[in-house]
Amino acid sequence: MAHYNHVLSREIVDKETGEVSRVELVKSYSYKCTDDNFVMLFFKYIRGITDLKGFKAFQVLMELVDIADWNTGELTLSPKKRKNICDILNISRCNLSTHLTSLSKCGLISGKQSDYKINPQIFWKGELGKRKELLADPEFYVEFGFRSSTAGEDITFSNVGQ
Repeated sequence: MAHYNHVLSREIVDKETGEVSRVELVKSYSYKCTDDNFVMLFFKYIRGITDLKGFKAFQVLMELVDIADWNTGELTLSPKKRKNICDILNISRCNLSTHLTSLSKCGLISGKQSDYKINPQIFWKGELGKRKELLADPEFYVEFGFRSSTAGEDITFSNVGQ
């Protein structure tokens, strides 16, 4: 359960005396987040998202993140799940395949055909300790890259040595 305080402050001037008073209003609220709708986004490697062509590819990514398994980021795209994504986003199966290829080229997902994994360097749905364990495991290797439009060079990231 997360607790937040939002402080609103305002100065009020008394018209007769010119005295300035500061009034503060504190609004407190709590938010309970279930495991199913909590995703961490790590900004260090977010550049791959800017390489996506169109908002639909981003929407496909968000659907994949939503259905990915907790603490692994793995998902299996059965024909039924593919159809469901296509229906939700109003896209064809061919367009879904195109977006999956695009997401893979940008390093945001890995895998092919039906078994995929969300890149834990960028998105993580689960316990932070599990993510750190996964990235530290020498058997688990993540590498992705992009071409920098400003520097004009290829940039590659990996979890080796983290």
